[in-house]
Amino acid sequence: MTRSGTVCAPLLSEWAALRSATAAPVVHTGRGPRRRYRAAAAGPVAVAGVAGALTTELRPGDLVVASEIRRNGSELPSPAAVLLHGELRRLGLPARLGPVYSAERVVTGRARTALAESGALAVDTETAFLAADAPDGQAVALRAIVDTPDAPLLSPGTLWRGVRALRSLRAAAPALDRWSAATGEREILLAGPETAARVSPPDPDRVAYVTQTTLAVAEAEATAAVLRQRFPALSGPRKDDICYATTNRQQAVRAVARESDLVLVLGSRNSSNSLRLAEVAAAEGVAAHLVEDAGEVELDWLAGTRRIGVTAGASAPPHLVDDLVEALSGLGALRVRHTTVTEESIRFNLPREVS
Repeated sequence: MTRSGTVCAPLLSEWAALRSATAAPVVHTGRGPRRRYRAAAAGPVAVAGVAGALTTELRPGDLVVASEIRRNGSELPSPAAVLLHGELRRLGLPARLGPVYSAERVVTGRARTALAESGALAVDTETAFLAADAPDGQAVALRAIVDTPDAPLLSPGTLWRGVRALRSLRAAAPALDRWSAATGEREILLAGPETAARVSPPDPDRVAYVTQTTLAVAEAEATAAVLRQRFPALSGPRKDDICYATTNRQQAVRAVARESDLVLVLGSRNSSNSLRLAEVAAAEGVAAHLVEDAGEVELDWLAGTRRIGVTAGASAPPHLVDDLVEALSGLGALRVRHTTVTEESIRFNLPREVS
């Protein structure tokens, strides 16, 4: 997969700060809203430069990644923003994720206060206009703060603050490089199923055991064998009821891994079920990573991948998969395919005592 993401730097100083610090293509587009970068066919676009803070929580040199790009009542989504933000944080840079507003001229006074009240973090005069030329949803924006509400643009110290902002922008160049290398068309393979497991009510006058979905059938049976040696009358669930969801998930992720360049497992690092899914995928000879959410996905993992397998641990909230797929869609055209290796027919019945 070839690199397709282009970095747009409106000001000459921004372009100079970035061009020698990254292998990504950097284009000097010029200042102001009339400048456009008409290269939709070229793929995703990153707009990088300086901006004014709308909140006093931001200081000169802080970085803002646009979660959405606003202009005149309209909003452009930026799904991949969470990936770029995570990369900046891993570089140890002070980065915030939130809306960025693009105005047609420098904003001051009451207009700036109104933008702050809207929830936007920063304001500039180019991002929305350049992002409009990117394919739908495939623009990201990175802005380094140069002026703040208590230190406006036309005030003493602007030159020093500008130097600080450009240094921060240059320090962020490796993240932009990784973003560019990670862009491109992909297919996502979703491993199913996504259901929970139950055990049978387990005789109250005798010793009994139950299992949880973090164990596969073979693992549960090995533990039960040890218990039976100590408690010959041990009562347990039917074998076909034991942790079938975990077993099916492992079968599904194994099938997906065989077709993928990379497998991402969503789940907690404290979940043995999720850890096991990553291990099963890795055993098929593919790179596999366990992440808690989309923000933990490292852009370097995505470079050169055409097909990514995605699954989630049994206890992971379902929306995490949707969030990850959406984030990946911001890197290029995406096709999603569901992979299911078994149809589940076991019903979930409560014990008589609690039904």
